[in-house]
Amino acid sequence: MIRWYGITTGTKLCGIYWNLFGEYYIDLKRKLSFMTFYSGDSGVFRYKLDTVDTKVIKGDFGFIAQLNTKRAQERRPPENFIKMTEIFDANKFNFTRIKKDEMLFEMKCPAEETTARSNDRGDFIVANVSPLEYCHVLLVPKLYACQPQVLTADSLRLALHALLLSGTWKLRVGFNSIGALASVNHLHLHAYYLAHNLPTETLPAEPFAGPCHLVANYPASGFVFQFPPLKRRSEGSLMGELDFFIKDVYTFVDRLQQSDIPHNIFITRGTPLYAQMSRQHLVIRLYVWTRDFAYGMKDTTAFNAALAELSGHVPVKTEEGYKNIKEKDVCTVLGDVTQEMFLRAKPIALKLFKSS
Repeated sequence: MIRWYGITTGTKLCGIYWNLFGEYYIDLKRKLSFMTFYSGDSGVFRYKLDTVDTKVIKGDFGFIAQLNTKRAQERRPPENFIKMTEIFDANKFNFTRIKKDEMLFEMKCPAEETTARSNDRGDFIVANVSPLEYCHVLLVPKLYACQPQVLTADSLRLALHALLLSGTWKLRVGFNSIGALASVNHLHLHAYYLAHNLPTETLPAEPFAGPCHLVANYPASGFVFQFPPLKRRSEGSLMGELDFFIKDVYTFVDRLQQSDIPHNIFITRGTPLYAQMSRQHLVIRLYVWTRDFAYGMKDTTAFNAALAELSGHVPVKTEEGYKNIKEKDVCTVLGDVTQEMFLRAKPIALKLFKSS
């Protein structure tokens, strides 16, 4: 099944074709590259990110370390949250306040072109003014609905659509909940390109309950889902399978939210779970990392454990930290922040999926 997507940039509308088999892609990377380049020239970003010092940390996992001192020094100070159920506060920074040039484009579904859209429906891609990497943007679902930073089924669908719109394995999408180093209480996800292989593209897994698998042989304890799934449940196209996938992940994450368990989500292309093959990037892997509460930004260490770091991409804040970082340091942090909440989350996942 082929669907049409419209991306609005200013007053222009650009048609996009895509489907789940990969025959048709717009080069989303090209559009993001152009728009973020334009934004960079117009002074939108807090700093220029022309080149990023990058290295593979020696060891078993192949963690990717990158030096990004400017983000630590010049980014907007994050909110200091005290609970996961913070309501949206219009008096604090939110994405309705961003400059016009930071609004890159809007994503529209074809059905919405023929029906009236409410004023809060628009799904926007906006520039991250303090970028981690190339084309680092924010996906802001229903921007003017002013939703708090709690994952919704619609926002998860938007994230997966964005990934599927890109013909390259280098696009990564992720989410930080409140308590998991989200910095703004206005619903958003991160998307950026990283041209380096991450361990999460090929990590082994253990069967657990239905579509939910456990991450194996990795310092961070977590859960992983695969699309297309190992076991098909839809007799129709893969669009039906995508609906099941979204329902599974959202239901689990919603239970975590209700249980006050902070969580990070990381979505990337990778090898199929349990497949003995060398060809990569055949499926989508979605990781859910449950972790200790981290209210406010902790700047006492060389790096923070959020969606990128837990998945093997480690932006480092200081030159000294970058020079001296070791695999054991990363492993210790990833294990420490995930283990306790992982043990709390396992019974939740088992109850949800044991009959699947």
